[in-house]
Amino acid sequence: QKGHILTAVQEYILDMHRKYRVVAIYYDAAQALLMANELAKRGIRMEEIKQAMGSARDTADTMYRQLIFDQRLRNYEDCYSLEQHILAAVAEVKKNDTIRIIKEKSSQKIDGAVADSMCCFGIEKEKTMLTNLARNDGRPPWKPAKSMWDIPRRSVGARR
Repeated sequence: QKGHILTAVQEYILDMHRKYRVVAIYYDAAQALLMANELAKRGIRMEEIKQAMGSARDTADTMYRQLIFDQRLRNYEDCYSLEQHILAAVAEVKKNDTIRIIKEKSSQKIDGAVADSMCCFGIEKEKTMLTNLARNDGRPPWKPAKSMWDIPRRSVGARR
């Protein structure tokens, strides 16, 4: 069952990449290392968010909390499960004034909040490229190839 879900997620990401040119996928290696390796082979840039103390994850969670407090973050209105994950999340304050999103009870679900945090972190890191794409009506600021065959094979990854 788990392998089937991973395959479905991979196919969805590949489909989004074909349609919209995914800039990067930010992921937790403990949850998605196999999928990350497969997607990287298919030409998608994969960025691991380290989970160790003082890592990018703490930075992401701190920034995410600030976005919420500043009311600068909007998610889909009808995303009830994400709202529940955010409400179940608690902020564990670290020594360096960063926070880590944790759950108070092991039965609570906070995965959606953590994924949203990592997404916001990725957007912040990719802000310059995303701004350039927006200014060019979604076209990359460089001249795009006419088709995937115009791109050198080594940069695209192996095709099946």
